[in-house]
Parts: sequence; C-alpha cells; structure tokens
Amino acid sequence: MSVDNEIDYAKHTESELVEMFGRLDPRWASAECARLARFLTEHGYLVTVGTTGPGSAVPGPAKLLALIGTSSPFECAVAFGPNTGLLSDLQAPRNTIGFVGGGTLVCDGVYLWLSGRVAYGSGLPPLLEQNAQLACRQIANVESHERLVRFEYDVDTIAGNAMCLWLADATGAARLAQILPKRRTNDFRPRLAQ
Repeated sequence: MSVDNEIDYAKHTESELVEMFGRLDPRWASAECARLARFLTEHGYLVTVGTTGPGSAVPGPAKLLALIGTSSPFECAVAFGPNTGLLSDLQAPRNTIGFVGGGTLVCDGVYLWLSGRVAYGSGLPPLLEQNAQLACRQIANVESHERLVRFEYDVDTIAGNAMCLWLADATGAARLAQILPKRRTNDFRPRLAQ
C-alpha cells in the first residue's frame, strides 16, 4: 500500500478503527494492518494480529477505565423477556435477533456481546445458542427503569431495532445504562415508564 492509500485515522473514531482492524486481512493489506495495530496499541488496545485472516483489538485495562469506568468489561446475566422458563421461551421473541429466555451480556465500551438461545419458529423450543456482537457506536436511545434496559441498535439518525433486557436488579440495569452510549436519534421518544 502506498502512502496515498493509507487510511486517514483522523477521519474515524477509535471504535470505527477497531472495527476496521477486525476486517483487514493481513494477507492483502499487511502494511495497513501493521500500521493500524501500532496505532491501536498506542491508544490502549490489546491487539492480536491475524495471520490467515483479520486480527482483533480489545480495550486494555486503562482504556476500559476511560470507556466504561472500570478496568474490566461489564458482564452480567440477562433475560430477553420479563419471565424465563419454558412458557416464556415458546412466546414470540421481543427483539429482532430472536433471543428468548436467559443469556449473558458483556460490554467493553466498543462492543456489546449477547449470548443466548434463539427461537426459530412459533411453537418450537429454542435449542441453539447464538452470539450477537453489536457495535456500541450503533447503539442509541438507551433507557432504563427498575431492572429493565431498552436500547436501539443499527441506529443512524432515526430509531433502529429495539432490544429489551431484564437484569437481575435495578443496580445492574442502571450501571449498564450508564456505560452504553448517550446518543439520541432525531425521532427519540421515551418508551419506558419513569
């Protein structure tokens, strides 16, 4: 890659650059991968360089502290509906990803990872585990009430797909709402009771 073709890092947020690094294949863009790996390392990310495919970058302890206020990722159990159990699993999912029942959540300020069972059809029990990785920069309209957190993802300037999560308690819900982005879309209107 020539200097003329290098990515201008000043035109991108760190989150966008982390996502970019996770897509760059060193077999085809080795100089840019090395350059971006150096940049991210200098900015507090722990970088794993790929060899036969893209690498990855995650916030180091100091970067986590700056992003979410703690030196380790926020992790908790979640429910994808107000109740868990067989009957709730057979109900229609309350999110467009299709998660039902209980699962887990991990957030590092760059990504929000969800893991849980997915419902593939009405009346069929969810059997398969699925993981979803949501870029925090695409999350907006975060609200919390008691132990419920609602947010929208795949968001630009108007509302996107909604996700509701029930945490174990109101403290965990408030903490998650605190670390997720504060951005509001142009058409935002509160949906949770205050």
